[in-house]
Amino acid sequence: AAVAQELQEAEHAISAMTGTMGQLSEVEKSFQSTLQSLTERQSEIHDALEEVTEQTRALTEVLDAADAETSGTDRIQHRLSPVGAESSEDELHFRLSGGRISQIPLEALLERLKEQVATRQNIVMRFQRYEGTVGPVGGYHMNYTVERNAISPLQALQYGQNTYRISVSHWSILPGDTLEAEPVAAALQIGSRFRQVLEAASPDTVVTIWLYPADFQYFQELRELAHNLNLRVAARPLPDGTPIAGSPNGSQSTSQ
Repeated sequence: AAVAQELQEAEHAISAMTGTMGQLSEVEKSFQSTLQSLTERQSEIHDALEEVTEQTRALTEVLDAADAETSGTDRIQHRLSPVGAESSEDELHFRLSGGRISQIPLEALLERLKEQVATRQNIVMRFQRYEGTVGPVGGYHMNYTVERNAISPLQALQYGQNTYRISVSHWSILPGDTLEAEPVAAALQIGSRFRQVLEAASPDTVVTIWLYPADFQYFQELRELAHNLNLRVAARPLPDGTPIAGSPNGSQSTSQ
């Protein structure tokens, strides 16, 4: 009887160990799946960065070739600088796509975003992550994501334990059905919306142009017009099909 009891206890112990090993196996599978997902995501980010770098290089070659065709006295140096100090001056944003250009009311969209988050504060505070849309403004919509983050221990002492910080983690801008974009040829003419905006800008304002590979051919004329008005130019090449995106703390452009 004692032997039978010991055998039964041994069987229970083996069964328990088998169950534990099964659980560990599931945990390992979950870990491997998460690791694989992170690896794939890292690869996607690396590929996207390489593509943007290649597009920037291609645009630089187009501009250098165009500059080489002008005489030494008339040549205007392009100001495409993909790496350098960020611009802190006034900044105007434009989108160049399909040979048509339009102004992006980035600041107005960000103000709409802030107002919407403030009015929906109770909803936002109930979730770790909240997504919304504002617009249209000037023919553009902005999709955004806000996240609820814990505050530091020092801030908790100042504001209370139940206080959280709400921050915008991502936004993207998409054209809407009401967007009115001008053909580049028309935008260069006196009286166009594009020229009126540039002519009203203060000197040394940064003109940021977001553009796609097929529109590199139009960039030189737009750049020269801006330079003639004492404005600085920053190019933001985008891979085909990629929306304009960023965050409020990371949206400044690089220029010279």
